[in-house]
Amino acid sequence: IESYNLETDTWSKPGTLFKKMERPAITSNKEMIYLFDNGYLVTFNTKTKELKEYRVKLPLLNSEMFYKDNNLYILGGFKDKQFTITPSKKLVSISLDELKKTKITNIKVLQ
Repeated sequence: IESYNLETDTWSKPGTLFKKMERPAITSNKEMIYLFDNGYLVTFNTKTKELKEYRVKLPLLNSEMFYKDNNLYILGGFKDKQFTITPSKKLVSISLDELKKTKITNIKVLQ
């Protein structure tokens, strides 16, 4: 993870993600940044620097993600299963209220 400070014109590396992500779907709302890739949803609070990872049963790669009215929308992408790539035309909605009830698989605070 890299961070840019507009006031000081400097870059920093406060930490790393839990896993490598090839091309995550990314969206944000206020101080929260959301990343999704291959069944993992990661949230990053830019104020507290808290990084959380959730496992979701949605094995999609190269999706797009959007935020609207307290919901995350994951659109498209593809499924990669043993030598077969299948495009997805699904639109999946994840309520952030439900996310609060979901088990966190990893958590850490970045510097």
